[in-house]
Amino acid sequence: MACLSTGGNESGRSEPAAWLTGLFSDRELDATLQRCLKRIWGWQPPSNWSSTDWVYEITAHAICAVCQAERDYVPSRGVPLGGFVYQRVLTRALTRYRQEWTYARRYAPDTGNGESDETRDCDGTMVAPEPMSCCHVDLQCALAALPPIDRAIIEQTFWHGRTETDLAKTMHISQQAVNKRKRLALVKLGNALCESDKSSGARL
Repeated sequence: MACLSTGGNESGRSEPAAWLTGLFSDRELDATLQRCLKRIWGWQPPSNWSSTDWVYEITAHAICAVCQAERDYVPSRGVPLGGFVYQRVLTRALTRYRQEWTYARRYAPDTGNGESDETRDCDGTMVAPEPMSCCHVDLQCALAALPPIDRAIIEQTFWHGRTETDLAKTMHISQQAVNKRKRLALVKLGNALCESDKSSGARL
């Protein structure tokens, strides 16, 4: 059985294990999975998981998300495969991450020792740390560069789970217009994040 080890580079960032390379026949899918795992493995593990078990868990979800995204992908929509898969993987991983931190917050034992804990708020409530520690700034910059209506569509659909039909009614435009703006915005975000990754790599 292969041993899952995140490894690391000189900057201290986690690197996907060698056996994860070549899981998919499509090189673009493989490269996208690697990019996603570099970000996801940098998130703080939920307090009810060991670091090793959490890496196995979140990696399994990432791989499943790639498989599902590959099946759902429709080339005629004009969205790049890598960007489509990247968004799907991070969305699924973030959902799982929040689920586990919600569980940890709800069922965390009360130590009663009065000591501070980095996962506790000032009132003693367990809180999930910011999961996108590596890409948060890059993503916020990319979002800020979008036109306000496109930024709102992305945030409302992916952050708040609203449907295109619902947004169309709120914004007084057609559902087709919402879909087109969303697709173009995802392309712009994907390109911006790719450029950010290239810049980060050049600095290492």
